[in-house]
Amino acid sequence: MSTTIDSKPSHSISTSQTTTDRVQTSICRTNFIEQQNLENFQIVWLDANINKTDHNSQTICRLRAVINNLNIFDNVCDCYDYIAGVQNEKVFLIVSGSISQYILPYTDQMPQIQFIYIYCFNIKKHEQWAMNYDIVRGTYTNMNDICEQLSKDVTSSRQFLFMNILSTTIKEKEINKQEASFMYFQLLTDILIGMEHEDDAKTDMINHCRLQYIGNEIDLKYIDEFDKTYSPNEAIWWYTRHCFLFEILNKALRIQDIDILFKYRFFLTDLHNQIKQLHSESVQSFPTKNIDNEPKTVTVYRGQGINVDELENLTNNLRGLLSFNNFLSTSTNPKVALMFLPTRSDLQSVLFEIIAEYRQDTKPFCSINDISNYNEEEEVLFSIGSIFRIESIDNLSNGVTKISLTLTTDEDEQLKQLRQHIRMELGEVLNLNALGILMLDMGEYRYAQQYFTKSIQNHQLAHHDIPQNYNYIGLAHTKNPEYDKALQNYEKTPETKLKSSPFNHPSLATTYNNIGLVLHEKVLHQKGEYDKALENYESALEIQLKPLPFNHPSLATTYNNIGLVLHEKGEYDKALENYERALEIQLKPLPFNHPSLATAYNNIGLV
Repeated sequence: MSTTIDSKPSHSISTSQTTTDRVQTSICRTNFIEQQNLENFQIVWLDANINKTDHNSQTICRLRAVINNLNIFDNVCDCYDYIAGVQNEKVFLIVSGSISQYILPYTDQMPQIQFIYIYCFNIKKHEQWAMNYDIVRGTYTNMNDICEQLSKDVTSSRQFLFMNILSTTIKEKEINKQEASFMYFQLLTDILIGMEHEDDAKTDMINHCRLQYIGNEIDLKYIDEFDKTYSPNEAIWWYTRHCFLFEILNKALRIQDIDILFKYRFFLTDLHNQIKQLHSESVQSFPTKNIDNEPKTVTVYRGQGINVDELENLTNNLRGLLSFNNFLSTSTNPKVALMFLPTRSDLQSVLFEIIAEYRQDTKPFCSINDISNYNEEEEVLFSIGSIFRIESIDNLSNGVTKISLTLTTDEDEQLKQLRQHIRMELGEVLNLNALGILMLDMGEYRYAQQYFTKSIQNHQLAHHDIPQNYNYIGLAHTKNPEYDKALQNYEKTPETKLKSSPFNHPSLATTYNNIGLVLHEKVLHQKGEYDKALENYESALEIQLKPLPFNHPSLATTYNNIGLVLHEKGEYDKALENYERALEIQLKPLPFNHPSLATAYNNIGLV
């Protein structure tokens, strides 16, 4: 059910990218250029009497020192509508005493809001009724006190990480978006960390940071310091400073913002490599067994809040796999972890207990006590992409749920199977091309076009590999669908390949397949003819059958495409024959839960 708040004259001020002197003019939100918020949090300040005094300018500077993105409103209706539209971020709402009692009944249940702070002249007037709302942190007469509490709340709120869970039992044809997300994120980070970075990668990142923090003098000083003094052996120290790098990187990882992750790949790689180096040194310095002849392990803890659905999902997937999308911060001291448990009643308090074995074939982790900017937390940092097995879930006497995890190794059979069939598609070399292929698999076609094109422009490919990239770019356009652009790229491919290959070279089969696919898709959009599509598919098959064995995986795609056209033409028996031939080929090399098999079964079922 929608909530309606009576309209009033509309004014709002955004300071996410402004200098403090812009605050002297109240402007409508629709009149300024909005910039993407790259952090997990933002402040919304609602005050009907907001004015243009120097006091407010100074206050804005203090608030932005805690959270960069700050939006100010003098109208309740505008403020409510804005918060309702926030996605992928948590809002810390500061509201004046005169408005607070009016708006709180509407905002109390808004999932976007993390906490509310009441800014007033008379604490006693508002304190009693405000206690009825868990989401209210307190009533304050001094903005310095709000900033102090806000800083503490932001620190604890950073503990709330997004989790990916993969069940131990995936039945045939049941692979879904969640499992795909689990696998693809692992590969995305592997590629970003494994690829060589251009000389200007750091400069690109720094320039992007400066644009994001325009007007924020404190963070701009951090950025200048980083630009002038940074070295790779300081990556962990910079990450734990909880300044611009920590905030941007963690949000990009949480929401899998591919564009931002690519821009920040330089620092992402340095951070992973430093953890890896320290992990390797630890493994070499420890005996592989302890005095009881058991593997050398470390037990660490992490406290955080999760919602009821997340806890139920974990409970239903004992022995399943769990990954966090971020670098995972833990402590060897459970008391430190318990300090970060949530204060809100709508969240379940969870203590993760993690056992990690010191060995080379795990994702790296290391103690950072001696190099962290916060060395009192007895911190152990796990690199991105760490995967854990859910061992047990127990309810403790203090109302906390303890979830026991173990760090997986490369020998984990379920993980080996997951990695193997996707890595086969990407190839051995982790570069822009591999990233482009992954984007195609994930349905991120705009990014796929971008990375394949960049790969050609950066001369990362041998001359004979360039035509394949035009195939990939064409495929991305086909999926969008942008058929004319797709054909333009496909038609470059045979022209390029024929300069160095005979007309029946196997590599041309892919191009004929793709041209047939575009013509087929254009038919469905009232363009072209089925026969032209079928002609290209059959040309592809003719070329493939000469050098390839009868059960080669490439043939499955062609048989499937021929089946699709015959199906559309109403030649169902011939279509079924081709679908079944495709399935027969695919069943041999692919694992039972490969998504290609689901497509094959679906096609047969539709005949």
